[in-house]
Amino acid sequence: MSGDRADYIRGLRDLAGILEQNDDLPLPYQGSKSGMTFHYLGSPDPVTEMITAMQAIPCGFTSEISVFEDDDGRGNAYLDLHGELHGVKIALTAYRKKTCTQDEDGVWRIPDAITSRAPEAEATA
Repeated sequence: MSGDRADYIRGLRDLAGILEQNDDLPLPYQGSKSGMTFHYLGSPDPVTEMITAMQAIPCGFTSEISVFEDDDGRGNAYLDLHGELHGVKIALTAYRKKTCTQDEDGVWRIPDAITSRAPEAEATA
């Protein structure tokens, strides 16, 4: 295990202990209100890496495509997987164009290899 990885893990363990001992400290936003995010934005094979992460993290994930655009239509689209591990929100994210396919009607489809493990989230109005 690399020094950076070992230090990060040690820091998470220490932070958990600090939170246990200090009820007056708020929980960090990432992990309690939004997902602690694993990015696969630069991955050459994000689908395989996301599946590996889902297999390692024992929680139920859901999947969704999210699109962020400005008023001029510029922006990015992502495949997002969301789960929760004992109260800690987890997110896995990759670019939609590197993970999903677009059918002849222009609808983007999440790969079956993902949806078989992380069903698509219910659409909200």
